[in-house]
Amino acid sequence: MENLFKSKFVNIDYSKEKELILAQWSGNDEDLDEENLKSLILKFADFIKFYKPQLIVADEAERKIPYHIELQKWIANTTASAAISIGLKKFAIVLPIEFIAGLSTEQTVEELPTIPFELKIFQNIEEAYSWLFS
Repeated sequence: MENLFKSKFVNIDYSKEKELILAQWSGNDEDLDEENLKSLILKFADFIKFYKPQLIVADEAERKIPYHIELQKWIANTTASAAISIGLKKFAIVLPIEFIAGLSTEQTVEELPTIPFELKIFQNIEEAYSWLFS
């Protein structure tokens, strides 16, 4: 995996041979404000559009902050738009361990427009990879 971006909040990696982008939250997000979060999501969307993966994993297991409703809609639309534009096949999301953050992830998924790719939520990254490569 090639590291595309690393910050105190998230790492984004790319595997050319697997046609996969992995965004993995670090768990150091207590002081992440909305403006910086949106900047990170836009960076993630840009990587999707540039590398055109067939598979994406958003590993949010360590994410602690919840998303408010308007932010959920914005994240859903921004990521879905990028994924749709490149013909993505599968998108796996690993739920945050933190309960409220996990609920906000599930609500974000509910905000997605109609999508032409498979999307599934998992409790751990091993299940996500198993599904992606099945």
